[in-house]
Amino acid sequence: MANTYYGLSSVELTNSSTTTVTFSSIPSTYTDLALILSIRSTYNSTSDTPLVRVNGDSSANYTYSRVASVNGTTITAARATSSSALFIPFITALQSTSDTFSSYELYFGQYKNTNVPKTIMWWGNQPSNSLQQTRSGFGGGQYGLLLPDFSAISSISISVTDFFASGSAFYLYGIS
Repeated sequence: MANTYYGLSSVELTNSSTTTVTFSSIPSTYTDLALILSIRSTYNSTSDTPLVRVNGDSSANYTYSRVASVNGTTITAARATSSSALFIPFITALQSTSDTFSSYELYFGQYKNTNVPKTIMWWGNQPSNSLQQTRSGFGGGQYGLLLPDFSAISSISISVTDFFASGSAFYLYGIS
């Protein structure tokens, strides 16, 4: 059966004065959710690490594993437990090549099902012409997240250290 994506909400920033983007009052009428990001930070570094939180939960409930590619040649893996958020590593920031944005997709399976813990998969990359990718070698990766909360997901927030850069875009889709 083919999945159909329905646009629920979007945020496209025209200035750099936003630290957190929150999608709230998410309807429970779909099977899954997808959040598509094209983001950049104004943090005075080569990269920033956005935090993703579900239902405003900032307690140490997040557990995740990651597999990442380093310049397409080396694979690294890591696991984190008791984290206060899902970390998206190394989005482009102020000292990266201008007008480069990191792209990510987060997939929230069975987001409304109150009989199962929440699982979130995400994948994405940092542009190959960004300074952070050149310095650290991070090119892209995949994460799997388990949030042992049985509540339906009704809000998702994404925040950065400084501000999201003008041109950053966030798109939330319901999938059925």
